[in-house]
Amino acid sequence: MSDAYEQPRFVSKAETEAHVASKDRDRIVTALIGAALESDDRAWVEGLCLKVAGHEDKWVRKAVATSAAHLARIHGALGQALHGALTKLADDPEIGGDVEDALDDINTFVEAS
Repeated sequence: MSDAYEQPRFVSKAETEAHVASKDRDRIVTALIGAALESDDRAWVEGLCLKVAGHEDKWVRKAVATSAAHLARIHGALGQALHGALTKLADDPEIGGDVEDALDDINTFVEAS
């Protein structure tokens, strides 16, 4: 394994959904972030995030917050369901600070409605 950074890539919805449904933390994290950065279907990516927002692994939950912030930055919008899930995750003792940072980013990029 290389120490060089590789940006997660979005290949297809089917492949992304298979990764998210797997038990492999690294596959889930890479799939979520890749989809958030490259998919044009914001609602679909939000749905994926919601599926794993309560995942037992903190890195998956953190990827949900990171992905949501990317979605807000790229699309200028974020659904209420995912925003609500992040608000609950802000109380998570393992990743609460990271979630707060993501919520700050989201508030920066999403216009108040």
